[in-house]
Amino acid sequence: MLWFRDYIYIPLGGNRCSKLKQFRNTLIIFLICGFWHGAKWTALAWGAYTALLYIPYILSGKKKKYRDTVAQDRALPSLKETAQIALTLVLTTIGNTIVRSDTLSQAGDMLLRMVQWTPGTGLSFLLTGEFLQRMIWIIPMLLVEWRDRRLEHGLSMQGIHSRPVRYAVYIALLFLVALFFDNQSPDFIYFQF
Repeated sequence: MLWFRDYIYIPLGGNRCSKLKQFRNTLIIFLICGFWHGAKWTALAWGAYTALLYIPYILSGKKKKYRDTVAQDRALPSLKETAQIALTLVLTTIGNTIVRSDTLSQAGDMLLRMVQWTPGTGLSFLLTGEFLQRMIWIIPMLLVEWRDRRLEHGLSMQGIHSRPVRYAVYIALLFLVALFFDNQSPDFIYFQF
């Protein structure tokens, strides 16, 4: 069901209806989510793109199949799990590129540049200070997230039983983020309204 301004009710039927209606419902919800991310075509395109990613789940009826923990009782993921993680990263990057672009043509140009090889550039960006600084932040967070992948929240720190110590870690992380915050970065997406 869908409510508009607390007085208009539109029964959508949830997922207890035909596959065509499930896809329609998913499309409606994600288009509304896209509009929530910005009143521009790229946000609506992101909503449509995200809805399209759900088609295989709707058609197969296996929406709850992939709820297991990656690399359950193993230190590293299998080759199949690694490919699934990489595919998720690529599909999410495409969606994020669409929603953060100013126009659809800019999104297309950025996506095209991601897959084009420019001779002479190589992997020199790996040696830049900006890239290395970001890796200093990203790698520890990935390790924490991987270690706590069985938990509902990656930073729940269930191994630390002292609540004051956990809160001190959370506050220290917030302080570090504020300390290294780049005030030249673009506005937060929800401030664009």
